[in-house]
Amino acid sequence: MSLPQTLPEAIAQAQNATQEAIAQGETRLLVELWLPEVKPMPLVREFLQAFVGWGTAGRVVFSDAGGAALARRDWGVVPWRVETLREPHQSGDQGVVLVAPDPAEVAQVRALVETAVCPVILLNPRLEDAGTVGIGYAGRRLRQEFLQTLVTAYHLRPVEGGAVLRIYPQPWQVWREEPTGMYVLAGEFPQHPDGETVTATLNPQPTGENFWRGLGRLLRALRA
Repeated sequence: MSLPQTLPEAIAQAQNATQEAIAQGETRLLVELWLPEVKPMPLVREFLQAFVGWGTAGRVVFSDAGGAALARRDWGVVPWRVETLREPHQSGDQGVVLVAPDPAEVAQVRALVETAVCPVILLNPRLEDAGTVGIGYAGRRLRQEFLQTLVTAYHLRPVEGGAVLRIYPQPWQVWREEPTGMYVLAGEFPQHPDGETVTATLNPQPTGENFWRGLGRLLRALRA
């Protein structure tokens, strides 16, 4: 497992990891490619190529009619049904890809996931947006409980000084960017590392012998 060097490589990793998770019986999946400079519609379209076999038994679900209409316009003819959250799930569906749902839609998303009889993939959901207005304690608790039922098939997020990567079923990884521009594996974790853990992994503090050596150098410099 390695950090992808190109967008096509990242999408291929996401496709393979998602297919592996489905093959292992996982049905509630997260796929997160947090790449701010990449236009979302082409990314979604390319990711979906792994599921052409679903045909019309596959659903690509958008939060609103505007998103669905934009996809139909940009994609042209596709093998899947392009729908919105308002449209009912069908018993013969083979898979659902839910594109970028918002925190305010968590109840609808949860209902879709819990009633579906096929794998549901949440692609780049924004359900953890803490800045959303109008969601109280009960809503945040509902959202958190629901998120805990999901399995991350793929996660790629650039951070300052590195990147966070998870490819199912492997551990979570933190990669550090070196001055040369290359990335090296800085740490692995069984669960999604929080921001503090990522920062500490990318910027390890000197300890033990290295700490005292560093302190000695500093003292000598101060005396000079």
